[in-house]
Amino acid sequence: MDEIGKDEILKLKREKLKARLLGLPESLSEEEKEAIKKWEISLKIKEDEKLEAISQYRSQYSLDINDIELPWKPKTDSHYSTPTQFLIEVNKFQDYIERYFLHEEIFGEFGEKFPIESYMRIYDMIKLQQSKFKFRCAYTHDGLGGWLNILAVNQSKAISIYNNIKLFFSSDNKEPTKVDFKERWSRREESLSRLRMLLDSLSAKDKIYTSFSELGCLQYLHFINFSEAFAFEWHSLPRRKYVLTSISEIQKIYENLKRPILEGEIPYRFKFDEDKLENLLKIFKSDEDLKPSIVMYDNKCSIEWIEFHTHSGIFQRRYEIDKSLMPCKSLDDISNYAVPTNVRLVSDIDHLNLSPLFRY
Repeated sequence: MDEIGKDEILKLKREKLKARLLGLPESLSEEEKEAIKKWEISLKIKEDEKLEAISQYRSQYSLDINDIELPWKPKTDSHYSTPTQFLIEVNKFQDYIERYFLHEEIFGEFGEKFPIESYMRIYDMIKLQQSKFKFRCAYTHDGLGGWLNILAVNQSKAISIYNNIKLFFSSDNKEPTKVDFKERWSRREESLSRLRMLLDSLSAKDKIYTSFSELGCLQYLHFINFSEAFAFEWHSLPRRKYVLTSISEIQKIYENLKRPILEGEIPYRFKFDEDKLENLLKIFKSDEDLKPSIVMYDNKCSIEWIEFHTHSGIFQRRYEIDKSLMPCKSLDDISNYAVPTNVRLVSDIDHLNLSPLFRY
């Protein structure tokens, strides 16, 4: 008898349960019983591995896996000793959220459950310009994908924000079915556009400030470009990106791209330059090669690091932040303020380009 597949095993388990409930003798062969036993053991091993990984994370952070409302907080309250330490911590948090929580568990219906205060505690140099604002998270879907938004919301209006998002989705679902599909889609796009405008107006990115220092500028640049670049769904997945910090991450990318397709596996593959892929391990030989470079000048800050965009490649990028345009704390009685665009990409070297050969 050929090896029994997962679907067949599930069918056999249902038959076994049915027989037990009805008080009937089991009709499974010894081989089928053995297949079920092996499958259950493999599941137990995977579950043990997951619990071990969770345990390792919990040993580093005071986060109770059974209560995601508790603060995610490093054991020390001191500032990071190096820029790399900050990048490692924020990558860990984002990776942890993606690995161990279902979206509805960590985000709730529209992001109201996300532990935003714990997340922002990692950005310990980032502050809100006005005390009346609080950080909030909104998770939105457009029918094709899902993504999170970090907001700065007036404390008295925090609940109404989620009500507005909920109203958008409930009104969209109540659209009369007799309306022509193209018209329904057009109305949906108009509603989605208004929702995006609302979220853009509440974005925390233009309501924060920091110090003009190495860690301040680094966290500011990361917050602007990467604070929302995780926990995507479906067609939004190509927007995932993060800053590389260790040679092990480079090796993992290399191995994943070189790994042969297993039998029965969906071939989610990328087109890439084989020579460039081989050169990665020659260019980056140690963690030291991936340390971000930060140079402070009198009137600007220059930051260079290595970015991995999961669906487009690995890039060495250098940014400049103009000191004269750095956002500063705003007085509480000033209600209308704008922060000019002060982050410029001045250098972009592609170490590896990826072109997806599949569609979601």
